[in-house]
Amino acid sequence: MSDSNDRYAPGWPGIPARWTSSAKSGIGTALAPHSRVWFTLSHGILNEVYFPRVDQACTRDMGLIITDGQSYFSEEKRHCRFENTALESGVPVYNLINTSLDGRYQIEKQVLTDPYRNVVLQRIRFRPLEGKLADYRCYALLAPHLVNCGDGNTGWVGDYKGHPMLFAKRDGVGLALGCSAPWLGRSVGFVGYSDGWQDLSQNFRLTWDYARAELGAATGLSAASVTNVVRELIDEGIVIETGLAESDGGRPRAMLGMNPGYGYVIGVDIGETRTRVELFDLTMAERAKAEFPLDPYKHDVNVVVTQILSGLDAVIADSGVDMASVLGVGVGVPGVIEQGPDALVHGQTYGWDAVPLGRMLRAGLSTTAPGWPLYFETGPRRWARLRCGSAAAGARATRSSS
Repeated sequence: MSDSNDRYAPGWPGIPARWTSSAKSGIGTALAPHSRVWFTLSHGILNEVYFPRVDQACTRDMGLIITDGQSYFSEEKRHCRFENTALESGVPVYNLINTSLDGRYQIEKQVLTDPYRNVVLQRIRFRPLEGKLADYRCYALLAPHLVNCGDGNTGWVGDYKGHPMLFAKRDGVGLALGCSAPWLGRSVGFVGYSDGWQDLSQNFRLTWDYARAELGAATGLSAASVTNVVRELIDEGIVIETGLAESDGGRPRAMLGMNPGYGYVIGVDIGETRTRVELFDLTMAERAKAEFPLDPYKHDVNVVVTQILSGLDAVIADSGVDMASVLGVGVGVPGVIEQGPDALVHGQTYGWDAVPLGRMLRAGLSTTAPGWPLYFETGPRRWARLRCGSAAAGARATRSSS
């Protein structure tokens, strides 16, 4: 088995995991004892696949999405009427017919388990009822829920014996998705942010090609640790529910986001021709901004420090936020930084040689905001995305210990 290049999907950990509808229309397994796989059906699609025991689900569901590559989007479990018949009485093989409500297509399926392997098989036929076959694109969407958990799954694209596949794993259990007709495109992602449904519903074709959606790579933490951290962030009010995802018959899934009112971060960009100071809430929405011109041929550090301090006063006044709610200030500087209490800056193009920018700014803030943490990074505006989470986490740790 070979894995493709690691193009990590953004958006971890995704929206909270939820199970699908409990209104099942079929359940099946192999009659032979060699296969230990069970499956359920509802809304015309495959739901939970159970393995290695009947109390351990490996998937939430798997269905098809149909587009025309331009403006048409249809998901069979939401936009079809369903017919479900057993092949014969007592035989756990199902014939499914899903006809789109707009009359444009029909999907025929036969679902069964391989009697000798731990595999669920689907024989699928797509028939256009309007237009030609070439007018449509058919995509398979699979939601792994390994070991009864929708979070903490690692997904990736790769090959097995030369066949393109999609894989997922969690806690020693894995699954693979393949097709007799090789996939023309593949991607994995975090639900609600970088998954295939988001891509297809927005672009009507697969434009993302993320190769891995991996919790460990994004956080360096185990699934249990991330769950605990997210729960703590919700308890502290840093993360809040922002709404509910559309329900497909099961319990609606809650969507999470940063709480914009929890606190604020300020960023400073020292550029060639100006000094810019901006204040953001935790969703990175700009709340206030101040700019001051700089002589491109002379960057007097005392002038820059004065501009920064004036800019900090200005964005606090313009935004009306409480100074105590500022979680930190990030400063993007030119040149090389020696991190430490003084934050020494070596900027050759600015004529700065070991300028103690950190000490100078702290001295200026000593009477107005002595408790603001200062972060220094090289390059404009990098501080915001790199330090926002650190500032929020630091504030949580400080408030939790008080």
